[in-house]
Amino acid sequence: MKYLSLFFIIFLFNFCTNKSKSNPENIELIYEETIKFDIMQYNDTLSKKIPVYNNSKEIIEIYELISDCGCVSTQIDIQSKIQPNDSAYIHIKYIPREADDEGFVEKTISFRTSNESKPLNNIILLGYIEK
Repeated sequence: MKYLSLFFIIFLFNFCTNKSKSNPENIELIYEETIKFDIMQYNDTLSKKIPVYNNSKEIIEIYELISDCGCVSTQIDIQSKIQPNDSAYIHIKYIPREADDEGFVEKTISFRTSNESKPLNNIILLGYIEK
């Protein structure tokens, strides 16, 4: 009986402590990962407003936005902490320059978050530039 009581206490302790911890696998940001655009000319402007939805029970904070090219500017709404079941918007502006190669282009926008299971996220711009 003594061992059964001890087993029950250990089981209850594990059950209660596991319930209180958040499961990082359930923390998810939903956003458009690839943005395809039609043929653009140099100095055309592509502007996109990308919703980022927090599909979890935890607040997720977006720390920074980084693009791999000076021709892409990014900003996030004032709200960088996304509440559970809420959204924020990433604003992207792309202006191809003559320094870019003519033809197929691929630009990457990365953002760091407090999401432990996926702290680095990417949005890819794909398209074609002609003179």
